[in-house]
Amino acid sequence: MRARKKPLIAAAIVILLVALAAAAWFVPVFKVGGFKVEGQVNTAVEDIEAATGVAVGDNLLRVNAQSAARGVSALPWVESVSVSKSYPSTLHVEVHERTAAMYAKRSDGSHLIDSTGQAFLIADPPAGTPEVTGQNDDNQEVFAAVASALGALDDATRAQVTAVQAPSQYEITLQIGPDKKVYWGSVDNAADKAVATKVALTRPEASLDVSGAPTIAIKR
Repeated sequence: MRARKKPLIAAAIVILLVALAAAAWFVPVFKVGGFKVEGQVNTAVEDIEAATGVAVGDNLLRVNAQSAARGVSALPWVESVSVSKSYPSTLHVEVHERTAAMYAKRSDGSHLIDSTGQAFLIADPPAGTPEVTGQNDDNQEVFAAVASALGALDDATRAQVTAVQAPSQYEITLQIGPDKKVYWGSVDNAADKAVATKVALTRPEASLDVSGAPTIAIKR
């Protein structure tokens, strides 16, 4: 008799667990009580929460984390995002934002451009963001070359770049402070050009050419 009871008990336990799981799925035992948002700098927390499509009081078990992440990834500053559930009541959203590597002034405002050369938002540029000139249109190929040049510089040198003139990806000139220009040409040999640019800052000439780095020439 005891041997017969064991399968019955096991079956009853399975049925009970299934019933509890079904109840938790359809009845909001685990409700969304709030959000934990991390990594945002330029995006409002409220905008991120709204973009998930999830509301306080929703059944946390039934929240589709992938769908919530897709909603947040559509926000202009967001480069990548992960969404996870933290039981019993929290939706965790972690974002990684784009960096505005430069901006270009256009008739409709300042176009912010990320490190891939993609214009992603029309807004006031963050303080210290250099302006790129020489293009009437948002040319991603040119912008990507400028971003590569800026990315090759060390932080201290890059912080001194106030503008970049780039009629093409082969004619890049950095404006450093109010009085010095450093001609790069293309982004080929970027590491050596970055070192030469740092050295150029110590020289008195107003216009220098590092396109042949490590050689530094006076730009006529």
